[in-house]
This record gives sequence, C-alpha cells and structure tokens, in this order.
Amino acid sequence: MFQVLISPAVGGVDSFALQLMNGDASPLAAKETTLILSLPERGIEPLERKATLGPDGYWYVREVPMPFSGRWHMRIEALVTDFRKIALEDDFEVPAR
Repeated sequence: MFQVLISPAVGGVDSFALQLMNGDASPLAAKETTLILSLPERGIEPLERKATLGPDGYWYVREVPMPFSGRWHMRIEALVTDFRKIALEDDFEVPAR
C-alpha cells in the first residue's frame, strides 16, 4: 500500500511525500524508491524521479514539473531487496491553477 501527499497539488511544480506500507499498514522497508508520472491524454511520456528517504521514514521527490492539469498516472517502484522490486500504481487529478 502507499499514501501520497502532493504539494501544492496544482499544475506547475509539485513535491511528493510517499509513505510505503505493508498490507498490515506497517512501514515497508525499501532500499530505493522511484516515482514515475505520465499524462497520456496530453502526450506526456513517463517522467522518472528517484526519491530520497527522509528521517521520518517517508520518501520525498521535490520540484517535479507538472505543466498541465488533468488525470495523471502515477507508478511507484520500490526496490525491497537486491532481487525484488514491487510496483504500485494509481491515477490522480491535478486541477488547473
């Protein structure tokens, strides 16, 4: 599971805080995490950004360009061992400024 906080959550430049969790809602330990965003309806191909782990256990991706409003697709990839990667996906709406 994951929880994502997007700030300011409008078109322009946004920052993401990613909380990765196991099925029982306990923190998921990951070696590295990547955020991948796309906006297929506007021809925006997948944009990949590495996340950095904060002292609070959240993964952060700052200053991501999101130039258009619309329904964005998000994929989070977490490397949990040297040989195992998990991926979580969802869509989210970015309103116009």
